[in-house]
Amino acid sequence: MMERKRYDSIQALRALAALCVILCHIEGSVGGQFGVDIFMCITGFMIAYTTDGSACAGEFLRHRAVRILPLYYAVTVLTYISALAMPSLFWTTVATAPNLLKSFFFLPYESRGGHILPVFPIGWTINYEMGFYILAAAAMKWFPKRKTWFMQASLLALVLAGEVFRPQNAALKFWTSEILLEFCFGMFVFESFKRFGKEAGRKKISGGGGFLVPILFFWMFLADFHNLDLPRSVKWGIPAAALLSICVFWFGGNSMFEKKPLCFFVKIGDASYSLYLTHYFVVKVLERVFHMGSGNFFGKAAVCFLGSLLVAFFVYEMAEKRIAGFYKAHKQIGGVFGR
Repeated sequence: MMERKRYDSIQALRALAALCVILCHIEGSVGGQFGVDIFMCITGFMIAYTTDGSACAGEFLRHRAVRILPLYYAVTVLTYISALAMPSLFWTTVATAPNLLKSFFFLPYESRGGHILPVFPIGWTINYEMGFYILAAAAMKWFPKRKTWFMQASLLALVLAGEVFRPQNAALKFWTSEILLEFCFGMFVFESFKRFGKEAGRKKISGGGGFLVPILFFWMFLADFHNLDLPRSVKWGIPAAALLSICVFWFGGNSMFEKKPLCFFVKIGDASYSLYLTHYFVVKVLERVFHMGSGNFFGKAAVCFLGSLLVAFFVYEMAEKRIAGFYKAHKQIGGVFGR
């Protein structure tokens, strides 16, 4: 079992991933969707890390539900109401009661245009995360000493089944996508760090890995811009895992992230879930209110980034942190969320 500690370097990487996702939703953008792949690798690492040595699957699921569901349900309802009132503004969302229920229960379905997306379009990644959490809980209950190996084997089996059988059903197609391999990449980084991280720390590996960060981001932008015909897990998943490896092996315990300006990226990383869920509304509203078309992209991007960050920090402080505090307080006194 590894000693529990906070990795500010991973929080900074979350921030970069969230900023890339914002970028890809700004009209006229040249890329950035690979931020999702970075998030998925981080999730694979963090779930393996936080469940290492843990045995209570129920407590794990309660914690993840409190962390994920309230804000996700809120933006889903907001999207549903908006799509009812202004359906022409939504390309993929069809506001029906069955679609809303499927979105609440993370059941993939084919939306408008043949896309497999929930009512809140960018919530498709949350579907994957919730499925991964359930798999992790099953591993904790049935294979407590081989959790990560069970999870990796299960995900690999799903991807292999998808490649062999090529399902046409929306749910089966979704749950056998090769993007699931990115959770495996994150878990592989964890297992490597668990075995070799202390040795890397004793040798004080530092600095050198930093030169690879801009190179990896350049490659990911290049692959996005040119729409390279490669599997997603190859063109973005492997570079994302490499970035994660740099964060944990090279910068894991580095105090550099406590200083300006890097500490600001850590703060963005802390609020990255709120940022991911709210930026889509902020960007679309700003683009319409200020009639920002394809011209002056950099000015428009600056406004969208600033607006998204301000809203995200507000939601993080006023909602996300308070929900987490409420859960923690009630758990300690054996309240409604207690065991």
